[in-house]
Amino acid sequence: MSTAIAPVGGTTAVLVGGDVYPVTVEPTADGTGTRRLVVGEPAGEPGAGADDLLVATMAAGVADAARRHLDHHRIDRTGLRVTAEFRADRTRSAGPAVVRLRLTAPGLPQERMAGLLAVAHFCADHCVAGRVPEVVVELVTG
Repeated sequence: MSTAIAPVGGTTAVLVGGDVYPVTVEPTADGTGTRRLVVGEPAGEPGAGADDLLVATMAAGVADAARRHLDHHRIDRTGLRVTAEFRADRTRSAGPAVVRLRLTAPGLPQERMAGLLAVAHFCADHCVAGRVPEVVVELVTG
C-alpha cells in the first residue's frame, strides 16, 4: 500500500563510502534554495550522525518558533539562542532517549515568559518528535 504525498520539499542522502553520505535538501515551495551538508565521518573526522541531525532540527525549529513569537510581540530577539543536549537510547537501535532544549531569550519581559515557552514547546518540529508521523519506505532496485 502506498500513501500519496504532496511534496513541499525533499532530501536525498547518498552513501559515498564508509560512513559518509552527503545530504542534499531540495528547494521547497517557499523558494528556499538547495543546500548540501555531509553526514558521517569524512576523512576520519568526527561528523554529525542521525541523532545529531534530529536534535539539531528540533533546536532549529524551536529557535524559529521563538523568533516568530518575539517578532509578533515586537520584542527584541538579540541574543536568542537554543542549546540542545541529548542522551542516546541504548535500548533501541536509533533515536535519542532524552532531549533537553534550553531557550535563552535575554530581556524577555516576565509577562511573556509563559507564552514563549508554550510556543517553543509546541512548535512543529518539537511536536513531530512527540508523535510519530506516517512513514512510507519504498524499495527501489536497479
